[in-house]
Amino acid sequence: MNDDNLSQCRSMGGFTIIETLIVLAVTGAMLLVAILAFMGQSAKVEFNTSIRDIQSIIQTTINEVGSGYYPSGDDIRCELGGTNLSITEGQAEQGSNTDCIFMGKVMQFGAIATDPQQYNILTLAGYKDNNGDITQAKPQIVDIPSATTNAILRNGLKVVSMSYTVGGVSDDIGAVAFVNGLGSYGGDSQLISGSQQLSLLPVPDSGKIPNTDKQAVIEAVSDQLVNAPINPNGGVKICFASGGTKQSGLITIGSGGRGLSVNLEIKSTLDCT
Repeated sequence: MNDDNLSQCRSMGGFTIIETLIVLAVTGAMLLVAILAFMGQSAKVEFNTSIRDIQSIIQTTINEVGSGYYPSGDDIRCELGGTNLSITEGQAEQGSNTDCIFMGKVMQFGAIATDPQQYNILTLAGYKDNNGDITQAKPQIVDIPSATTNAILRNGLKVVSMSYTVGGVSDDIGAVAFVNGLGSYGGDSQLISGSQQLSLLPVPDSGKIPNTDKQAVIEAVSDQLVNAPINPNGGVKICFASGGTKQSGLITIGSGGRGLSVNLEIKSTLDCT
């Protein structure tokens, strides 16, 4: 075969090795771009699902407090000794003890001690003969498993900050309480006056408690709840950062005197700015 025939065969034989490598490189790059785009969209879907899920859980918790839903079938006993209230498990069926009143729930979030991040929903009870005064009711967390919910934030969602504002000054917190307003009870534990209005109480000095230290949570809430500002005008703001995208969700609970609404704003940063 002469040189002319060899050149003709080469021209009809398809891609050279270099051309093939170029095609593979371009195809691989296009595939990588497609995969990254898909992963980005998937992460955005996961973020939107998880942030709206926790928004719904907060709203459901508020609704349950408003309807007077007590989450446990176990009886509890409230005993007042001097200035201290003791809440223990009773031996009778739920509702048979007239010394306790269901007061609300506490939601505790935090950015320490758990990965993936946990949050807790805790039940509050108080002394029923309270004359409509929260300091006399002495609300405390009901420390029994059936009255407590422990869960995790989905898809790597993390709490960046949680705060409330009063008089233009913001304070960092880790827990917020939803409490039914107290009516006045007589000696026979019958409601004689007052209304059951739902209130928002950010719990002071609750921002550095590990989610896993339940006793520390109980003590902090029990000690600080009576000092909590009621329905701060700016509400409570919780910033959740995405675990997979450069996004965050700012949830505002009860601001501007609009009751306990739960509003969500999606931000294109990781700190809700």
